[in-house]
Amino acid sequence: MRENLARLVRDVNASDPRELAQSLILDGDEIPLGMVEALPRLLEVGANVVSALCGRLESLPPESAAEAADRALSRLDGKALGETINSLSRLMIRLHEQDPGLLARRRLEITAGALEAVDFGKLRKALIFWAEENLELLRGKVEALGNNPIAMVNIFSVVPHVINQALKVLQKLLDVLALPAEAMTYGLFNVLEDVDWRGVAEVINGAARVVVNLHRGSLILGEGSPYSATSFSRIGSELTAGLQGPLLAEAVAAVAEEGETFATSLVERALEDEAMASSLVEAVMSLGNACVRISASLFESLHSLPPDTMRGMGEAMEQGLDAEGLGRMLHSLRSLMNRMQEVNPGLISRMGRDVAASLKAERASLISYHNLADWANRGLRAFNLRAAKGALAGPAAEDFLERLDYTEFDRAAANAASFLSCKLAEHPEMAGTILKALSTIIYQLIKSYFASRWSRLRKRR
Repeated sequence: MRENLARLVRDVNASDPRELAQSLILDGDEIPLGMVEALPRLLEVGANVVSALCGRLESLPPESAAEAADRALSRLDGKALGETINSLSRLMIRLHEQDPGLLARRRLEITAGALEAVDFGKLRKALIFWAEENLELLRGKVEALGNNPIAMVNIFSVVPHVINQALKVLQKLLDVLALPAEAMTYGLFNVLEDVDWRGVAEVINGAARVVVNLHRGSLILGEGSPYSATSFSRIGSELTAGLQGPLLAEAVAAVAEEGETFATSLVERALEDEAMASSLVEAVMSLGNACVRISASLFESLHSLPPDTMRGMGEAMEQGLDAEGLGRMLHSLRSLMNRMQEVNPGLISRMGRDVAASLKAERASLISYHNLADWANRGLRAFNLRAAKGALAGPAAEDFLERLDYTEFDRAAANAASFLSCKLAEHPEMAGTILKALSTIIYQLIKSYFASRWSRLRKRR
């Protein structure tokens, strides 16, 4: 074997690669079965030979090992590899020109025949066994690495170097792609125009049909209710049973804190550079302006729609709104806040004070009074609309009057009168409006009083 191997190596080194490749083609003769059976052993021998050669090269002085590796690699003919690719390309082109669907048909026939002949039950078992064996092997390798911390550290230390080299490659690629602006734009949009966007739309439609079909099937199996609720409930139960709540909460908090630290550090370092700070602010403003313009265009387009379309959109919004769910959410939120207030007295007030304390006094005052005026205006408009519709009287009004604290109402009226007397001196133009409103209120009160007295007298009679 050793003599034969030495003779084989000598002949390979002495022969021309092209002629040797041609001579190895057996012109229709079948490959001996023994070669197929020996293939695994040959691969194993080849691996051991490579390992032994590497060991020998490692034992040589560095300059001798480098010289030997250089002589060996210099015999590789890159042009020959390129010619091989060219030959394959020419063959593909000629076959496509002669019969465009030839390769596709043959692959389809082969695939169809294979799918027809395959026993998918046995294939499923084979794939399961293959996965189990390989994953078990991988698990054993991981465990072996876990028993050798130094090996684990050395393996992980490779990652930064790989990333650095990949970044250098990406940097060079981007440098190569730094074409003239018009050429880059022309090429990019030509590529985009060549994409079959109708095909993309059909893929999206197909995915949507799958989702809709699954949901319909879930409703059918569940007799009107989602059948998936049971499965999701079981999955949720098993998942939560296996999760460690404190550990998960600590991990989420740690990720949030580290992310905050990274973002803060990045912003601080960026803002130290005046040019970078200006660029960042400009970029943020540009992004914000783009969002504002998009929103404005959307609202303008919606506002200019025909009345029928607008009416249809309103009906769709009304039909699509889950009023009951929204009401439940708001009621649950109010109940939750009330419950938190009961368990933690003064919590809402403290939170409000903390938020208010974080704002500047003048800004907080401006926001508060502006909001108060806006709320008052909205309340007046809503009140006037309900009054115009005759919808003021009703159970809600009765409930309001029954729950009203008349003592506090009396104090509020006195304070309001005092406040108005001071403000009327500063703003005389308000006097006419207030006097008109007061005269209307007094007139309605007198009218209601006498109507009530007259009704009672008639009942007595």
